[in-house]
Amino acid sequence: MKQLILPALILTSWLIFLSVDIPVGGNYLPSIGRFFSPTQGIWQNAKAEHISYDFKGSTKSEVKILFDERDVPHIYADNIEDAIYAQGYLHAANRLFAMDISSRSAAGRLSELVGSRTIAIDHQQRQRGFERSAIEKAKNWERYEGNKEIIDAYVRGVNDYISTLTYADWPIEYKILSHGPVTWTPTHTALMATNMAIMLCLSESDLNYTKAKASLTAEDFNYLFPSYNPLESPIIPAGTKWDFTTMAPSNSINVGESPITPTDSIDDKNQDLHGSNNWAVAASKTANGYPILANDPHLALTLPNIWYEMEIHTPEISVHGVSLPGLPYIVIGFNESIAWGTTNSGQDVLDWYNIKWQDSSRTEYMLDGKYIKAEMRIEEIKVRGQASIVDTIRYTHWGPVTTIGDHRDMAMQWIAQKRSDVNDLAYLQKINAAHNLADYREAIEAFQYPAQNKVFASVEGDIAISVAGAMPHRPDGAGLFIADGTDSKNDWLGFIPFRHAPFIINPQRGYVSSANQSPAASDYPYPLIGVRYFEDYRGRVINGILDTMNGITVEDMKALQQNNFNLHAAELLPLLLTGLNKSACLTAEEKILSAKLSHWNYEQHRDSLSPVLFEMWYDKFEDMMLDELDTMKVMHPEDWRIIEMVKNPDHKYFDLIATADSIETGSDIICASFSEMAKDYNALDPSITTNWGTYKATEIPHLARFAPFGIKYISTSGGKHIVNAQSKTHGPSWRMIVELSKPPKAYVNYPGGQSGNPSSPHFKDFVDGFYNGKYYEVSIRKDPESWKPVRQINIHPNEK
Repeated sequence: MKQLILPALILTSWLIFLSVDIPVGGNYLPSIGRFFSPTQGIWQNAKAEHISYDFKGSTKSEVKILFDERDVPHIYADNIEDAIYAQGYLHAANRLFAMDISSRSAAGRLSELVGSRTIAIDHQQRQRGFERSAIEKAKNWERYEGNKEIIDAYVRGVNDYISTLTYADWPIEYKILSHGPVTWTPTHTALMATNMAIMLCLSESDLNYTKAKASLTAEDFNYLFPSYNPLESPIIPAGTKWDFTTMAPSNSINVGESPITPTDSIDDKNQDLHGSNNWAVAASKTANGYPILANDPHLALTLPNIWYEMEIHTPEISVHGVSLPGLPYIVIGFNESIAWGTTNSGQDVLDWYNIKWQDSSRTEYMLDGKYIKAEMRIEEIKVRGQASIVDTIRYTHWGPVTTIGDHRDMAMQWIAQKRSDVNDLAYLQKINAAHNLADYREAIEAFQYPAQNKVFASVEGDIAISVAGAMPHRPDGAGLFIADGTDSKNDWLGFIPFRHAPFIINPQRGYVSSANQSPAASDYPYPLIGVRYFEDYRGRVINGILDTMNGITVEDMKALQQNNFNLHAAELLPLLLTGLNKSACLTAEEKILSAKLSHWNYEQHRDSLSPVLFEMWYDKFEDMMLDELDTMKVMHPEDWRIIEMVKNPDHKYFDLIATADSIETGSDIICASFSEMAKDYNALDPSITTNWGTYKATEIPHLARFAPFGIKYISTSGGKHIVNAQSKTHGPSWRMIVELSKPPKAYVNYPGGQSGNPSSPHFKDFVDGFYNGKYYEVSIRKDPESWKPVRQINIHPNEK
């Protein structure tokens, strides 16, 4: 008997090892036995997608889903609720883990899934109140007619798919984390909307502007940070007549008296908008006599892609485009009558307020001369493998108060929380079904946030662009700086009325466009405050090209979407090269590099070396020129303002503070920075100095940063301030060009694939073609009998 005990103990230990998760440094290794099981484990993920092709679902009638050669589903349903049910089912079947991780990120619930390494992220999300506002949003949606039925149908579709899953069918990310899917709820859908808002309109520069104003003289501050670039080509042209009387601010604030919190905030010069473009040209400017609309929204690139392409047919709508898994309807696309697209407006819709507490308990705060109680909300951050963390979030008149980072004891007022009581689903419902210009304007009136530039074109020949979304109407002088939270006079006065927001319909110039630049010229009656700044170059390039074009074709629009001309370099580099030539300061080796730049055509192409030299030089030049600001930890001015400073070689900012015994001029800094650039360039690994594509080394990481499932290197053209605004990890997330013929024809692509399964042939099958300029032609396939699908799903109504 004793001889059997030891083998039995070894066997028992081995079985335990195979069947339990193993904690390793805050993470977990999945149970080895289940993970590598030939019948349940990761080998099953190499098979075809787990999906039922003929089943009874929670629908009222039969639904057909036909998949084309690119695995794009075409939903055919007798009513909109059944179509949305099918959309939820498809989203879950293809992007379930992405939906889960994205909603968790917004809610501050990542640590429940992955353990202690995401506690800081969860803590910040909870302190900013994102989950609370999403819960309120989901409840408020139900107050509006028709919303509950749509959301319930979508949620049922997601959960009916989840209910079919066993461990063998889990997405591979769940198996790696050894954590299964959770039931989807309307709050999860609201969190997906919140997550998009976090990506697009959570940025602000209140702290940086406050620090700059406190550190600089008034003269220097106003010079370095002017409110408007006179070279701008705004979305709504200068000289537009505004036929309304503005809402006059009822009060103004003295920003100089607002409390400030000096911090070690660093310059945010690299936090650019990354870029989105859209435009529509009138029939009078096109070769075929039809309007053409183009849109390429730029976002952080991930695998799977943020978008899921699909087509939906019901008696109410026939629409094709991209959807956002986790939300119903088509977000960007076209139907039989219209096409629409979007870019981010860059409006500042978040303000911070200094809070004055009565005492260290931080339970009461000063407002209008008296202390009032903060609302205390207990938040439990569950952490896998360890005890929960309990935090108390304080809510004030302004919003939630943070206790971490540079914004300690500041309250956040943010548009997504201020507008959580509105029916923001109405926009998607209306734009998907829109038939004409009037429908489009009615739809975008329902759009709430983030402020976006909604472009439109129709088969009737109309084109338009509108700055849509709730834009705060602030007291005079408010918005740029941290405000005094003890005075309610610093509160928003409301929102700019929809009919006052910038828009233009069928302009005489024959096109509308946007590229994150200022929505309107300085003659617009309301102040427009951008997040740090509005983009200054891409819009000028697009408008300059469209101004001169006639007989425009779809091919012309493809070329414009992929335009790599660097206007910033074209305006700055000649000034820098002139400074080099005047000073004659270069070595023989440096002259070779200078010669390469002098012959550059300013095309930021992936095969060109000149963009590498220019970007490296500009970084060195900017840092040396603005060393005073770096010493004070003050942000840098916009690139266009730096160019204006270069035109004055004796400008005081050229003087280096480290050389007290000399006064440097523009030429000195130009020479010194070029020499430093040459040293850094020559020190680079030769494998990455060949061209711009290898130097930039664009990558598309996996959404949850599982490295083997991402793409580590892609050679891409474009860059900052360029229409093809492709950076290392950001870029065009979807390209769409629609010719508004009868019926419309579209040309589309995106850097990803339809499936969320890394083992699927449809996980990243569009990527190579996308970066080589490939588009796929699509049109509305209204009749399911008129084409042959690659595969088909039939959903039968459950008669129980």
